[in-house]
Amino acid sequence: MSKSETRECIIKAAQAIFSEKGYESATTREIAVRANVNEITLFRHFGSKAGILQECINRFASAATLTNELDKELTGDLQHDLEYLARTYLTTAMKRIEHLRLCIMEAPHNPELARIFSQIPIRLSSHLTEYLLGQCEKRAILKSNFGLISQVFYGSLFQFVLSKCGFIYEFLDQPEDEVVKTIVAIFITYLEQGMDTNKIRDKQ
Repeated sequence: MSKSETRECIIKAAQAIFSEKGYESATTREIAVRANVNEITLFRHFGSKAGILQECINRFASAATLTNELDKELTGDLQHDLEYLARTYLTTAMKRIEHLRLCIMEAPHNPELARIFSQIPIRLSSHLTEYLLGQCEKRAILKSNFGLISQVFYGSLFQFVLSKCGFIYEFLDQPEDEVVKTIVAIFITYLEQGMDTNKIRDKQ
C-alpha cells in the first residue's frame, strides 16, 4: 500500500474502534490489527493514539466549511433550496458517520473536539437564517424568528442522523428522501402561512 492508503486504513480502523469502545479504552495495538499494519507503522504515521484522534478531529472540522459551497446551488425557490440543504447535510453526515459517532462519544472529554463539533450546527443555522432573511426581504415568506426556525430545521435532520448512529431509534426505518420531503413540507407550510392572504390584500 502507498503511504496515503496506509494512513487511510489506520484512520478508518481508529474511527471504528474509537466509536465502538471509546477513545480511552481503545489501544494502538487494536487499531494496528484492524488496519492490518504493525504498531511501528502506526506510530511512524501519527506518533501516538492522540495523533490519530487529532487527525479525526481535523477531518471532521473540514465539514464546518460546508456552507462555503452551499450558495452555489441555491436557486431562490424555497422548496428546492430547503430540500437541497437537507439532502446535502444528510449526505455529508452519512459520509462522516464514524467521525460523528466519535464526536458525540468523546466531546464531553475533549474540549477542542467539543468546540469544533459545536461550530458546525452554528454555521449551518446561521447560513440558513441569512437565506430566510433574504427570502423575507423579497416578500416570499413572512417575517419570523428565522434563527429559531433554522435551529429546529437542522435539529430535525440531526435526529435522523442520530438514529443512523444507533443512539436513538426513531426514523430508523424511514427512507432518507421521505424524511427530507416531510421535514421540508412542514417548514414550508409554516414559513408561507398567511402569504396567500397577503397577496389577495395587496391586490385590493
